[in-house]
Amino acid sequence: MTRDHARKKAIRARMAATGEPYSVAARNLDATGSSGGTQDAVRDVIACATRTLTAARARIEIRRDTDLARLRDQEREGRRRSGLIGRLARRAARAALERVAPGTDVAELRDMLLHQVGEGFVEPAADRYLIDYGGYAQVLIDGRRFHGLSGQPLGPRYQQHRQQRRDDPLDLLRQLQAVTNARYAGEETVRGTPCRVVAAAAGPAELTVWVDDEHIRRIQTVERAPGPSASASGTSGTSGTSGISGISGISGISGISGISGTSGTSGTSGTSGTSGTSRTETLELWDFGVPVDSLDWSRLPSFRTDG
Repeated sequence: MTRDHARKKAIRARMAATGEPYSVAARNLDATGSSGGTQDAVRDVIACATRTLTAARARIEIRRDTDLARLRDQEREGRRRSGLIGRLARRAARAALERVAPGTDVAELRDMLLHQVGEGFVEPAADRYLIDYGGYAQVLIDGRRFHGLSGQPLGPRYQQHRQQRRDDPLDLLRQLQAVTNARYAGEETVRGTPCRVVAAAAGPAELTVWVDDEHIRRIQTVERAPGPSASASGTSGTSGTSGISGISGISGISGISGISGTSGTSGTSGTSGTSGTSRTETLELWDFGVPVDSLDWSRLPSFRTDG
């Protein structure tokens, strides 16, 4: 990471932490001297990541927000469409949605796909977790990963056999142990805990990390796909928004088409001829040491679904 690029990353991290405009964040960053000196920040992130990965248990929340410019283009185009063809297209879309998900509103479904929130519990030292996204859930236990409908018993039907686990929160924490460049970018309180904000790089990955004196409290990554020059065919392995496998089959419905393949990587399907697509993933950890004796590890959790 070049010095200028590192400084820009630190400024963006401060913007994420404080909500300041770019120019204000840059000025305040320079005033505090946070854009210089990196080794202390590198050691800080690695040490906190290591302690977090050896923690017994904690609560966890994962948020995935996809900004799909194509949807906005389609909505604007839809408002311009009129006449018989437009009415027939909208009627066909509603009928298709009713067959796939009876009683579900298109706007509600689109919001669910583009703004996912998962809550649960993680036991880093035991390498396992339970996360419920509200109707869809994930479990990692005994080295096996399951995903599917919330509340269902674990079994071969729901086991994920793919080796790549790009949406695994523990893998994201392990990635922080490989940080090679980091700069302090300010301070922020996360769920009542004062934290240092760090702009970090681990190989090609750029992350914004919030740390206290012991643990990682928040990690945020932003992935961006190219705009008009992007390939429209989609790269193998990127179809389907990460964490909602099996939902992409309804992507042809008007108003949510193009969601299949929006994981934010280059070559994402449905981005050709549009503005760029971005996906922001935020992981938060808190309540370290929370009792988990009552958790049921034999089925996919339903914390959000039941609540």
